[in-house]
Amino acid sequence: MNISLISITKLPALTISIMVLLSACATSQPILYPNEHAKEVGDKQARIDINECTKLAKDSGASSSSADEVAKETAGSASEGAATGAATGAVTGNAGTAAAVGAISRGMGQFFSGMRRNKGPSPAYKEIVERCLIDKGYEPVGWK
Repeated sequence: MNISLISITKLPALTISIMVLLSACATSQPILYPNEHAKEVGDKQARIDINECTKLAKDSGASSSSADEVAKETAGSASEGAATGAATGAVTGNAGTAAAVGAISRGMGQFFSGMRRNKGPSPAYKEIVERCLIDKGYEPVGWK
């Protein structure tokens, strides 16, 4: 099997990109208590208000997901794995393949470890969204 060095070296970047995209799909949303205001405005307006409050939190600089941190950790681990693999491969005579394998294995390990720790939005993000919703008349009771 003849795999070119160029295609092997692109694998870590492709793998990391896929992992980041998958992790970005998992976004948390506040759960609203069905108080009089929520009943009065209805589900459609409640969704609009939630979107406005989440935009406010994001615009304030709060992180909507721990996935941002996981992505940074994954990229760092993949770089370390590539360096370690390249060093090992230099000794064994196949630096390119070893670098790619090192990057993928370290990156994947860090990604899955980080995703197990991912507990949703940052505390600051939740606080901003919840305060915004309370100001609008809602009663946030948790996150899903």
